[in-house]
Amino acid sequence: MVSRSETIRILHVDDEPDLTELAATFLEREDDRIVVETASSAADGLDVLDDFAADCIVSDYDMPGRNGIEFLKAVRERHPELPVILYTGKGSEEVASEAISAGVTEYMQKEAGTDQYTVLANRITNSVEQYRARQAAERTRERLTELSESTTDCLWMFDREWEELVFISGYEDVWNRSESAIRDDPRDFLYGVHPDDRALVEDAMARLSNGETIDVEFRILRGDDDPGAVWMKGEPVRDDEGAVVRVVGFTRDITERREQRRRLETLISNLPGIAYRCRNEPGWPMEFVRGECETLTGYTADAIERGDVDWSEDVLHPEDSEDMWNRVQDAVDADRPFEVTYRIRTKDGDTRWMWERGQMVDATGQDTEILEGFITDITERRRRERELERYEAYLQESTDIITVLDADGTVKYQSPAVTRILGYEPGELLGKSGFDYVHPEDVDTVRAAFAELAGEPEGTITVECRFRTADGGWRWLEVNGSNQLDTEPINGIVTNNRDITDRKKREQELESILHEMDDAIFVHPDGGPFTFVNQAAVERYGYTEAELHTMTPADLNVPSEPGEVAERVQAVMASGQAVFETEHRTRSGETIPVEINATTVTFHGDRSILSIVRDISERKSTEHESQRPNRD
Repeated sequence: MVSRSETIRILHVDDEPDLTELAATFLEREDDRIVVETASSAADGLDVLDDFAADCIVSDYDMPGRNGIEFLKAVRERHPELPVILYTGKGSEEVASEAISAGVTEYMQKEAGTDQYTVLANRITNSVEQYRARQAAERTRERLTELSESTTDCLWMFDREWEELVFISGYEDVWNRSESAIRDDPRDFLYGVHPDDRALVEDAMARLSNGETIDVEFRILRGDDDPGAVWMKGEPVRDDEGAVVRVVGFTRDITERREQRRRLETLISNLPGIAYRCRNEPGWPMEFVRGECETLTGYTADAIERGDVDWSEDVLHPEDSEDMWNRVQDAVDADRPFEVTYRIRTKDGDTRWMWERGQMVDATGQDTEILEGFITDITERRRRERELERYEAYLQESTDIITVLDADGTVKYQSPAVTRILGYEPGELLGKSGFDYVHPEDVDTVRAAFAELAGEPEGTITVECRFRTADGGWRWLEVNGSNQLDTEPINGIVTNNRDITDRKKREQELESILHEMDDAIFVHPDGGPFTFVNQAAVERYGYTEAELHTMTPADLNVPSEPGEVAERVQAVMASGQAVFETEHRTRSGETIPVEINATTVTFHGDRSILSIVRDISERKSTEHESQRPNRD
């Protein structure tokens, strides 16, 4: 409904001034929100509309100049949605029909007596209410349209009864159901709700229609019966009187989030350690403890959560307790996560080494700081670390970076060369994923190679990639990896990482020079496909660069004696250089005589043959002509 405090601006157009004044008096008396502006002709009415923001127009039919229908049509050109009531004393079925065709909002005949103004006032307020509701809906629709361009959620707006769809976006993406289906049937989405959750969703819809905000998660079956989960949140839209007129909200696909949560719950229940939530105060009172608490400490999680066990007094080693407190507080004050290594005393009196990582979390509404983190037993790791320390001196002066990674790529050891070559502090990369430092354009290749290596005990790989330095730059590394996951005490992927930045620069400079040469250039390792071809080779032979990278010299050579090409390759690899003539065949089938100047080079880290291939067709033709008998 229209707010009791909101002005209703009326433009009354009639060629009888006394009548418009009388009507204005009674209308404003019927509803004190109504303010009437008058005009005596259609032309005057259009002029008034230029400066008067009318909420509704009341117009006579029979007027000099333009009649009411013509005036209505002119108004519709400027204001397609503005309510217009044709209020005439000379009406007929023909006039009514024409008015409806022209887009009139209401049609009403003038009558004797003042009761007609009560009816007219009601028609006006009803028309304005609907007009403003449409305007509000359109504004909401426009905002939703703008929002839909930057979200993958399904945004929606329905009427209160969920029978009229006002707006929808992202429906097919989230539900995998046809958008046309929900436009035909606004309750189409209910067919996609899991049968066991349908009552839950219908209850949420009813609550939203009754003015409650809803926030609910439920299962769905997408259009292809693929199971999923969504989060639906909605708000009621009220009119100025507080009545719910529409409902608006979003539905978000949380299938992956739910799966991650399930995995997390499974992970926590199988953790090789303790997940916790505690208050950041002396004694570290624990509010939540899960995992292998009793296995690690000898105390049950319930006993620790109840406060029967004081973590600081009963668990932490007395020589480490104060240092532990200080280090955690320093991290909290700096608003950063903390990692600490310390000893505990178990219920049986044993001493164990623990590694802990945690951070302060948002605890709005609580009167103390809250920490969450994870604790794991590293007693065995500490023993292995002592063994690795024996190799530290050997690695100290190594020109290559040596790392040991877990099966998931987490760095568990870094050699001192990391600081010298990449600029990271000693130990800065420990516990972090090595993939996070690989250049985005190289990371997929490195991940694939790493996954292959992790599945092959004692296997090896070599891959080149760019690695981020501490100052944000990039260095090219040649990574030689060896799977030692099953080898004690390493139990990881060992990588030898050589800085090849300068070599890559030289190779790029060489490739640039080779691309500028007019002769065809091919580079290939012993027995392998071409690793480089220049543009002249692509143009002369008719193959794409990608196709040439799958070919070998034998694929271009005109068929000759078996093994001839392989013998030439071996001869060049042995001597380091050779010049010879042969014949090549292009993609089109053309045979061309060529002179090949081949020399060995190191390219992309491999000993390879660089061949400069010159087309000697013209020279051969000249030689042929010179050898022909003189017919004179």
